[in-house]
Amino acid sequence: MSEGMLSSSDADNIIISTETFASSSKQQNNEISNTLQFKIIEKERKDELSKEKSFQVDKSYFLNTEMKNLENQQYPLFQTALSSFVEYPNEKVIFIAISLVEKSDMLVDSKNQQHGKTLIYRMVKDDSGSFNSLEKYGEYQIGGIVRFIHSNESARIWCLIINSKGIFRYTYDSKYHSSKKNIPKHFLYPKLLEDELTNLYNINPCLERIEACLFDHYFVIEQYNEGIQAIQIFNLITMEMEQIFQERLYKYSYKKFSKPIFSISRNKLLLMFSTGIDSVLIFLIESGLEIACRKFGDDVKIMFGEFTKEDKELMLIIKEPKKKHATVVIWSLFSSAKNHIQYHEGDDNFITIEDHTAFKSYNSRCFGDLLTVDANGKVTSIFETWSSKEEEEDSQSKFYCKLIPEDKNSYMMPKKHAKNHPAHIIYRRKKDPSDEKPLVNNKEPWVIDHNYDRVSAYLDEEETIQLIIGRTTVQIWQGNKDDVFLEYIWSNKTRLRDNDEEDTLNIEELDVGERTFYLKVSWTCKGIKENATIRWPYPDGHVTAIRHACEALAHLNYRKYRLVGHKKNHKFVKLINRISLVIWRFIKKNPVVWKLIDVRHDVMRNIIIGGSTFLVKYILFGEKDTHLHIPQIKRWEDDTIYVKEKIVEQNVESIQDEYDRQEINDKLTDLQVAIRFCSKDRRIDRHVVIVGYLLEYYTNNAVQNIGWLITVSKAIPELYRHKLLDYYAKEIFYKKCFLGMEMSYNIDYRDVIPYEIEKKRKKKQNFIAFSPNTKLVVKETHRRFDLKYLREKYIDIYTAIYQYIFPNPFRKIPPQIRIVPLYEFATSEIVEGQLKGQKDNPQSSFSKLFYLIFVPRGYLTQISEKLSPFVKIIRAEKDNNVFNNPTMEAAINYRWVPARNYFLRLYVLFILYATCYAVVCGFYLSHILYLRLLSETARYIFIILNILEKSYIFLLFMFLVLAAFAHSMFILLQHPTFTNVTQKSDTYSLKYSTTNKPIDVTVTKDFDPNSRLDNPNTNFLDSLISSYFWLSGSYVQNDTWDFWAVETLTLLASIFVVTVLQNMFIAFMGGIYSEADTQANNALLSFRADSVSDYEALDDIHFLPLEPDPKYIFYLGTPSCLNTWKEICDKKKDIKLYSKYEEEIAEIKDLFVEKNLDVENTLWDWDDNNKS
Repeated sequence: MSEGMLSSSDADNIIISTETFASSSKQQNNEISNTLQFKIIEKERKDELSKEKSFQVDKSYFLNTEMKNLENQQYPLFQTALSSFVEYPNEKVIFIAISLVEKSDMLVDSKNQQHGKTLIYRMVKDDSGSFNSLEKYGEYQIGGIVRFIHSNESARIWCLIINSKGIFRYTYDSKYHSSKKNIPKHFLYPKLLEDELTNLYNINPCLERIEACLFDHYFVIEQYNEGIQAIQIFNLITMEMEQIFQERLYKYSYKKFSKPIFSISRNKLLLMFSTGIDSVLIFLIESGLEIACRKFGDDVKIMFGEFTKEDKELMLIIKEPKKKHATVVIWSLFSSAKNHIQYHEGDDNFITIEDHTAFKSYNSRCFGDLLTVDANGKVTSIFETWSSKEEEEDSQSKFYCKLIPEDKNSYMMPKKHAKNHPAHIIYRRKKDPSDEKPLVNNKEPWVIDHNYDRVSAYLDEEETIQLIIGRTTVQIWQGNKDDVFLEYIWSNKTRLRDNDEEDTLNIEELDVGERTFYLKVSWTCKGIKENATIRWPYPDGHVTAIRHACEALAHLNYRKYRLVGHKKNHKFVKLINRISLVIWRFIKKNPVVWKLIDVRHDVMRNIIIGGSTFLVKYILFGEKDTHLHIPQIKRWEDDTIYVKEKIVEQNVESIQDEYDRQEINDKLTDLQVAIRFCSKDRRIDRHVVIVGYLLEYYTNNAVQNIGWLITVSKAIPELYRHKLLDYYAKEIFYKKCFLGMEMSYNIDYRDVIPYEIEKKRKKKQNFIAFSPNTKLVVKETHRRFDLKYLREKYIDIYTAIYQYIFPNPFRKIPPQIRIVPLYEFATSEIVEGQLKGQKDNPQSSFSKLFYLIFVPRGYLTQISEKLSPFVKIIRAEKDNNVFNNPTMEAAINYRWVPARNYFLRLYVLFILYATCYAVVCGFYLSHILYLRLLSETARYIFIILNILEKSYIFLLFMFLVLAAFAHSMFILLQHPTFTNVTQKSDTYSLKYSTTNKPIDVTVTKDFDPNSRLDNPNTNFLDSLISSYFWLSGSYVQNDTWDFWAVETLTLLASIFVVTVLQNMFIAFMGGIYSEADTQANNALLSFRADSVSDYEALDDIHFLPLEPDPKYIFYLGTPSCLNTWKEICDKKKDIKLYSKYEEEIAEIKDLFVEKNLDVENTLWDWDDNNKS
């Protein structure tokens, strides 16, 4: 019989140790303890565990079998779990779960077999820090892996019992005994995991397979299919899938597989994953994109991983081949120092690992640590034992010269003044230098005053390395025979204000050594004194120095408007190039570290602000398949960015006013920052090109993973605000990625298609966009009788009848599902507010019905910023062609159904109200236009309207020709007696039918030439109408009058109007109809988009619970615009988004070349063995 050795609560760092070590001697004597013993203590007091009181639970509560029969059996076994502290009035409570797991609990097919049992206990912490006696709280006739989940938003605690049948959740929200009405929820696993368990675990228990999926309050599923490795993360609090990570296997060519290892950072931004062999991957959770990969050698077993030190380090436990002990690896993620990966070999007191089971039994993970227990019950923290230690600096040996303040006990460097620059003080190494000219004199070209104070000091005996402290920057330059090179730059990141001298650096301490220095400076910003410590080198290698270089680019961008004259402009551009070279060298040497610090320190944002287009282009496109930049929304560090617009008058006051108005929210993405920094006029600047670079980079990579577009959806509406960037907004939708990414084979379509959508799909294969089901399915045994239940029953009956009458042969074929690539494209703050109101202030169905009938609906907001990005695009775009792509069509289709239902309801109410008053002008026309809410009638209406729009000029011409002929007839035949026009007479002969003899009868036609009934040309309108009937072959004028002019006009009209114009119109109509039929889809989508745009801001009544907007929209079927969209995409596939504007700016072509990669005698100590 096995027992769990150690478990812990991550939130409160409490550990519970089952004392199997106490019974080990009994087991050697073939004795099995009848009690389960454990102790509870806070992590900080773990060394006092031996003094703590033991608690006992009689195993007979669980077992129905004699204890002596369980010797040397793996099952049954015990699983334990401990909850976080729950605060109640006057007491602090924890819950303990002890579950007896039978083998049948972990087998899929376990009918008529004995199952385990789970007991829940409640304990109260007293004033001394100990816990009182056990109080039985609940009992469940089911066994499995137990976990407690706590929600920060409520006082609820959930107990999860997880076995082969699924996840059983029990809710506790009070200190009293669990109510009998607390019916557990049974959540089913995703279909593919269910299939795996069904096929592989009918005989062997699935305990280890399920246990490997559990981490903190996450359920992580890792699977392989069709050459793709996929990782799904489910949040056990919401039971919803938060992210899916995908990588193609050929990228890493795994040869061996072991138990997968997972870890999630405390801030929920990073995911560590390993197949258990060779290497470790790190992903960004919000986008699902890979950031880094680190290999630790062939056949190295990865056994454990955990983020530590506020997620700055990753602690791993690995097992190398032919080694008895495990090795602890501490990886400093955001460092490039030589010791950023430390290996600590284990000894006899550490973990001896022969198999994974022993490792699992004697260890327990908690956030940022791994706890181990030995045979004597001693608990040890792996992190405290093997945490990384930064090298202590010996200041006495490194900084031998204290310049400011002066220290007579240290070596004093000669103090000189630069030649012709008395304000520039230089501390020399050479006592009698032959050259008084420094390597560099003024490297702040934006400073107007040439004689501003600055201090320099040489950092080597040969005086080839110069430290210069200016007004707002600190720089290090190195000189050789040919040129000088920038080695390091730091800036105080101050805004450009009225008096830049207020930001001047004051040196408080300056120590100098051989190729090293230590500097403390202070300055005043808005009346507040600030300070900083600058040094060389830094403990984290080159990371801090690179951060400073990127911040300096942004610092320089704010000061470029102070440049006067072409010389200073040239120096300014040269300085930017030098800074860019420093950053480029680091990226070439350490690409993985660069990607990590971009995620951690957001260095890319500062480069974008700095406007270094050639550096941005290199990062995005310079290294193939490296992906040096990862888009992200959530920030690790919150800063404020200031945008500088174009200044009409270059004066201090305008600069101050501009900056006071342009403060940017720190939640902006890199793409949004680039957009905000674009010039507001029609001038093409560097930031306009950078926006094109970013969009091209994101859309190209999004073909394989839509996570690359995570920042694009909210940025597209902002493109329309700029006169040049709206070009990007139109062209971006013709990128291949906007077809949508096909859903991975590692997700079963039945898990994501909602119930009503699946029923629609089985009826007929239509284009359907929908909100995916991302939650685990609940197996409902007791169904509530509510509106949702009635709706589903109606759908079942209707679908069954429809399928019987119109059978669909394709309904059993798995559908092809695509994902709209734009993140939160249809997500609106309005819906979020409605969801909150629905939760906080629920309304009854009667009140909703009253408001629906008697209270006019209004708009919930007039603020466009609260609308979804999708609606913002609709309102900004005036061209219907923007809807001619799968993404927009899917979004419209998804939003259309509730909008259509709303307006149809208004239509019905309008009809009811219309019966109460007289028909007004336009009443019937309004009814016809409302028919656009129905798909088929809407299409014909748009075709008719389109034909009228295209042909009204031709129709007008035909009308004028007919009017001319009608007017001629009107003049000629209005008064026939005046013009001597005679009427044609008709002769009739009558005969007797019997004798066939003629009858002597005269028939006279009663014709009145002045009557409009006999003569249609008495007025112009009747003449025009009679002329129109020539088109149908009715020539009434020629049949009535015997006059050569009438015959001539009729002949001309029949030739020109009937033969020529009528046939031209028929031919013209054929072309117009084909074009109208094509454009009708765009017009239909445009109408629906306008309706959706209105509906999103309207205060609608929802009888069913309102569902939150999805992060991504899914769709089935084929969009109607697909063929035409693909044709346009094929024509534009070789055209880069940025090519239109890139030609307008000057670029340096030979900056990032191999000869500039290595600098002789550089301060940057590149370790070739430490390349990432």
